[in-house]
Amino acid sequence: MQKWYVAIDGDDQWSGLLAIPNAAKSDGPFATLTRARDALRQWRREGGSGQDVDIHLAAGTHRLSETLVLDQRDSGS
Repeated sequence: MQKWYVAIDGDDQWSGLLAIPNAAKSDGPFATLTRARDALRQWRREGGSGQDVDIHLAAGTHRLSETLVLDQRDSGS
């Protein structure tokens, strides 16, 4: 199963594979849902389809600067 994490203290330059930032603050969760969606789309283009995917949102207020648009690329099989 592929998992990505989004948190208000995240960074869209990070991998999104860690639930909390590492001690060096060099990797951790994404900051935005848009980045998580884009990571999912890229992962599927690179052959990751057919596996389960979870995107975890940490507690907090996740503000959107633009509308989050989801389409058939973002749905399950």
